[in-house]
Amino acid sequence: MSLNETARLLFKSVNSAASLIRSFKKISVDQSIEDKREFDIVEYTHEVFKTFHSKLKQIPVKVSNRGS
Repeated sequence: MSLNETARLLFKSVNSAASLIRSFKKISVDQSIEDKREFDIVEYTHEVFKTFHSKLKQIPVKVSNRGS
């Protein structure tokens, strides 16, 4: 594997991890706030699916988000 390929894979992994962390933070903040607020249900469900992606890969389930 070349240095460029390794760097590209590392960059992709770091971005994926950062995206998961952002999703987790959004969801955890939402769970701790009791105030009513408006939100985009499609975006919110997408964030939930991203957060649980690794768990969903382990079971025979197909997740579909038709709103996007």
